[in-house]
Amino acid sequence: MKANNKGDLLVLTNYYREDIVNLVQSKFYNYYHLYNFNQNNGIVTFAKKIDEFYQSTPLSGTGPDSIPYNAAECSFSPNDSILYINTLGNNYYLSNNTSLLFQYQIFNNNISSTRRKINPINLISAQLDMMQLAPNGKIYVGSWGNSYLACIENPNLFADACNFNMKYMALPFPTNSISISNVLYEYKKVSFIAKKENCQTLRFTKDCDTSFVTFKWYFGDGDSSNGTSVAHNYNTKGKFIVKLKATTAYDYSVWYSQEIFTTDIPQINFTTNNSIGCQYIAVKFNDLTITDTITQTVNYIWDFGDGTTQVISLSASSYKTGIGSISHIYKQSGKYTVKLIFNNGFCENTIEKTSLIEIMPAPKPGILASIKSGCSPVSIRFRDTLSFNIVSKEYDFGNGVLVSSISNHPLDTMITFSNEGNYFIRQKLTGTTGCITEDTLTIKLLRGVDQKFKPEIYYASYINDSIIEVAWNPVDHSTNYQLEINSKKIELSSNQTKYELKDLRPSQPNLFQITASDTCGNLTSKSEVSKTIYLNAELIEDKYILIQWTPYDYWKNGVLGYDLERKIGNSNDWQKIAPTNKFNQFSDALINFNNATSCKICYRVIAYEDGNNLKESRSNMVCTYLKPTIFVPNAFSPNNDGLNDNFKPIGMGIDYFEIFIYDRWGGFIFEIKSDSIGWDGKLANGSLAPEGVYLYEIQSQSKTVPQFQKVFNIKGSVILNR
Repeated sequence: MKANNKGDLLVLTNYYREDIVNLVQSKFYNYYHLYNFNQNNGIVTFAKKIDEFYQSTPLSGTGPDSIPYNAAECSFSPNDSILYINTLGNNYYLSNNTSLLFQYQIFNNNISSTRRKINPINLISAQLDMMQLAPNGKIYVGSWGNSYLACIENPNLFADACNFNMKYMALPFPTNSISISNVLYEYKKVSFIAKKENCQTLRFTKDCDTSFVTFKWYFGDGDSSNGTSVAHNYNTKGKFIVKLKATTAYDYSVWYSQEIFTTDIPQINFTTNNSIGCQYIAVKFNDLTITDTITQTVNYIWDFGDGTTQVISLSASSYKTGIGSISHIYKQSGKYTVKLIFNNGFCENTIEKTSLIEIMPAPKPGILASIKSGCSPVSIRFRDTLSFNIVSKEYDFGNGVLVSSISNHPLDTMITFSNEGNYFIRQKLTGTTGCITEDTLTIKLLRGVDQKFKPEIYYASYINDSIIEVAWNPVDHSTNYQLEINSKKIELSSNQTKYELKDLRPSQPNLFQITASDTCGNLTSKSEVSKTIYLNAELIEDKYILIQWTPYDYWKNGVLGYDLERKIGNSNDWQKIAPTNKFNQFSDALINFNNATSCKICYRVIAYEDGNNLKESRSNMVCTYLKPTIFVPNAFSPNNDGLNDNFKPIGMGIDYFEIFIYDRWGGFIFEIKSDSIGWDGKLANGSLAPEGVYLYEIQSQSKTVPQFQKVFNIKGSVILNR
């Protein structure tokens, strides 16, 4: 196995023989394989097969394939382009044991097709042994049974030009075997660096390993030179192949070539439209440069003579004559020398024009605005600081307002912009030298809120027992709303026009105000204060319930009237008990609850906006409790006619009661509980009680009415009729 000089390829030669006992039937197999070697991680991978041979014996005839040979040794040429393989002669069958030497072109796609037998100079009968590439670039080959060391003198050349010399070096005595130490030949770098000194002169500097000591240059135009670094001038433009022959102290040479280009010197020139200019007004410089060849980029370097420079870099695809033209603004008066440096990628040229342009004094333009963006409507203050050497000033504010003046007084004016949009402010100044300078300023205005506009709260209303919803009409061009709830501020986005507030224990009206703002932070006026309706109900001397409420504020058209609604117990059946009107109190007599089944009485008020609008606002709900009451019948008739067949009191606000029935002499007859159907007129033994008067005692209790949580005792009499 051998490695190439670069160290990234390995070659393996091997052979084996079948049926070694029966020599007549022996078969020989020879394989040559190439492998890739990764020097970073040491991994070897199969690359390709170089060649293979198959032999059977006995053999006869002539030619390389008719001789029983076995793969023996191999070596790469110094430039790694040729592989040498020799064979070991087999003296079992033939008296002529001469080995053979083959060449392969290693980088050919079909390596085996390039196999070439090398005919040696001074042919002798010998078996070739070890071969090794030496530092002088020659391959030395050992052999058995002779007094000479063989050598491949030019191993980089193909076929017999490689000069395979069997008698290259005489030895003092014959040897049975000569081996050469397996020293890896060091890869030797040969290259050079080409650098332009001007458009047609290039300097070539060697970039080689230190083992090379002499250098011969061939410049491709018929001229040549020697040295480690040489300059050469080409008389014509074009493409040239430059070759370097680097040679070691042992006369081992390696060639390297590189393609270079030369070009004509660019014809560089420029002009200006006028040799006299003004301060603050751009001067145009026209590029007249002509170049025949460019590389990937072209560079223009302008020096305007006032301490400023500017570079224009262009790709080859976008380049055209005149593309390097440029404009420049001089801020100081005086005469200026302008210089242009042009580089087409191969070389550069320079032109300088002394005192090319004279710049006259001129008024410096400039507009100062209090703001450059905002929301309309807005008033903007415009100013300048110009007061000397001015003949006239002209301003166009882009909204139809023009200002013209011939005085030297600075401008200071307020301009109002009512609408959104982009306004282009133009300034034109005429100086005493006749120079006219101009400036522009862009004002960008968005549509903002009208700061005098007063938003309107649509309604503020209870939507259930504990939540208030406040809604307002959207404000055009607003970005945020600020809602004040009882003087506490809440920030809301512009897409929100409702807000819910929890009011678990209302004790007074809630106050709301809304303000809109725009992206500039401008605020509208505050809306009118909107107040929810606060309702209160109170039981007065067990005679009536007094309901009072505060008026609803604010609707633009005022309140048309109020509806007072009532419900009993925990039902959702609201009933209107007072017509739409504008009073704010009502007395609900207790006689209205004679047939009530619950002591809990709840009220609410609904306000309606005047002007046939559909806006309404509900008050909070308030509940009060009547005094618990038991209604006891004074007679009953248990005759199964479906009328008053049982004796049982009816309670309102009563959670539990017990009734004890006695005869007129105080004897206990029957007991009734609140969950029973009542007394059916029978005695405890089941017999019918006679007609007459009976006494009762009722013990009852109320828990659901907070202010009446106690026991009631009632005594009386009832008549039993049959």
